[in-house]
Amino acid sequence: MAYVSDNKKIIEVIFSVIDGINQRLPNEERLEKSVGTVLFGASSKLDSLGFVQLITDVEQKIEKEFGIIITLA
Repeated sequence: MAYVSDNKKIIEVIFSVIDGINQRLPNEERLEKSVGTVLFGASSKLDSLGFVQLITDVEQKIEKEFGIIITLA
């Protein structure tokens, strides 16, 4: 069941990035750490620049944690 383990690790990476983003946001704008959190679109708390920063941070952290380069954007 490596898939479940890898999936969990990727979610942990994303949540770690969200922690970093939340440190820079006011309380009312912070993102919930949930797999159901809307990250893009009208219901998201992130503007377009915030979304790009999230994607960039996730790409960098996955490269660091897993040793692979991915491009999400």
